[in-house]
Amino acid sequence: MLIHTLRAFAAVPAVTQMFVAVRAGEMERVTAQVQEYGLADKVRVVTGGDSRQESVAHALAAVREDFPQLAISGVIEPGARAAVEAAGGLEHPVIGIMGTEGTIRSGAYERAIGRFCPGVRLVCHATPLLAPIIEEGRSSEDPLVELALGQYLRPFIDRGVQVLVLGCTHYPVYKDLIARMVGPRVAVIDSADKCAEDVGRRLRAAGLDRGARAESGYLRCFVTDNSPRFGSLAYRFLGLKIDPPTLVPTDDLHEQGERALTHAPTDRGSVAERGALCPGLQ
Repeated sequence: MLIHTLRAFAAVPAVTQMFVAVRAGEMERVTAQVQEYGLADKVRVVTGGDSRQESVAHALAAVREDFPQLAISGVIEPGARAAVEAAGGLEHPVIGIMGTEGTIRSGAYERAIGRFCPGVRLVCHATPLLAPIIEEGRSSEDPLVELALGQYLRPFIDRGVQVLVLGCTHYPVYKDLIARMVGPRVAVIDSADKCAEDVGRRLRAAGLDRGARAESGYLRCFVTDNSPRFGSLAYRFLGLKIDPPTLVPTDDLHEQGERALTHAPTDRGSVAERGALCPGLQ
């Protein structure tokens, strides 16, 4: 499946470089397969980590190494920077991080915050039930939501955190409720929002922000599973109503990939250099 995916990407003229993060024990096998199928000139295989987050981080580090001119923005660095700024210059602030088990286990926020503030005291706890509860469509008024948050937030309150980082892009759905439960003295940081601000800053700095010149855009959504909850969830996450999504069966994706491989162009000498990230064989 991995080689099939890489071959499909390689058949796209605009894709000239791919990065694949795999487990350490898979490096030799995957590298051999990449060479066997003639993909070595387009694919760099890097060692992944124990979680998807770590693997993505390793792949992004490789992208930055090979393409230092690219501007890459994620949720970790902007969120970490905002958390330290919210601490108001304290030498030893107490900052809490709530996230999925994978995010907490990866230690990504801990390392990033530590770089900005070496004297920080961190309180990190996984909150694995929140994302599924949000995807079920439960509102902030739901008793189950308040019960789960009450238990999850207690360690942060007891440890006297001054800043709380929402380390999952799902969690801002409950941001107002979380802010009420931890109290007004705790700054609640939305990492997804800070990521968007960082992207905006980069666009302005590069002169690419169209600002008032921008025309109204539109949003089209494509799904491989036509869940009836998609529309309501999209509204909760995006804050706007969307048109019904277009269902793309997985069989169609497979057929399109096979067609791309069959009709792949052979001359790519004039294609501008671009990077494509394919993180994770997890």
